Amino acid sequence: FTWSEAFSGPADSPSANPDGAILHGLTIQGSRISSNAQSGAVFYDRNGEALIKDVNFYYLNGACLSVGHSLHQPQAYLVESSIDNLRCFYTGTSSVPAVDITTTGQNVAGTQGTNELNFHQLDIVASAGVGLSIRSPTYYAGAPGVQTAAIYFLGLRVEQSGQDNIDIGNVSDTGQIHDIHIFGLQSINPAPGHYALAVTTSLGGQQPYAISVRGGGINGGSGHGINLDNVRMATIDLDGMVSTSPNVRFGAGAGGDIELTGNGNEREWTYAYSPGMTVPLDPGVPALIRGIPTSGN
Repeated sequence: FTWSEAFSGPADSPSANPDGAILHGLTIQGSRISSNAQSGAVFYDRNGEALIKDVNFYYLNGACLSVGHSLHQPQAYLVESSIDNLRCFYTGTSSVPAVDITTTGQNVAGTQGTNELNFHQLDIVASAGVGLSIRSPTYYAGAPGVQTAAIYFLGLRVEQSGQDNIDIGNVSDTGQIHDIHIFGLQSINPAPGHYALAVTTSLGGQQPYAISVRGGGINGGSGHGINLDNVRMATIDLDGMVSTSPNVRFGAGAGGDIELTGNGNEREWTYAYSPGMTVPLDPGVPALIRGIPTSGN
């Protein structure tokens, strides 16, 4: 299924659309042994107010869900949309993530990027490459609103990907990513040498910020845990994490205001740092406060 320019109202205002694309209650099965490229739901160009609910995609040589790529227009994004109970099993390729969220912009004031997406229970299993990718490839000085932002996941499971399970950004990205929030994470068994969760962009680009994971856990298996390569203002609060060492890596672009907690076990995690960088944190032993503060006890 593909859509392009799926909104009504002014050409620059998808939010005026009362009737975005709807995909509800179906299962599609492809064939991984086929040489044909196959994708599930693809939103080209500008789209808004989409609703995807109770949909399963199995065995596709392409993306399960793809948004923000240009086909007929110089701009491409998906805005103000809801994706509820989407399952992506055995999808993606080595170069195409199973769930591919990006923005294509142009240097025109007032334009925007992919934003205000709400996911409720997204399952990505056995992607041939990256499981979930969120990107903003290009920064436009004349159009700072072209960002990938305000994306929320309530219940996110990514398991057994052929590369990283979750990538927020890419080493070639110069555009802005911010306000990516995950509530209830299950990230399990990324490929050996890859990460359950990675946040990075080009060191010369815009640094991702306001990234949070609250609740859930990481079981990295023979893969690693978290790669914070280029990010600031990030909060990761897990119930637990196990993985091949290191559990957490800080890259050369790791900035300030990064908070990591693991149900008291964060001091037992293993950490790695880019050569030459100043160690940005001391896991230490958390201070414990007990008693009744107002009584001085």
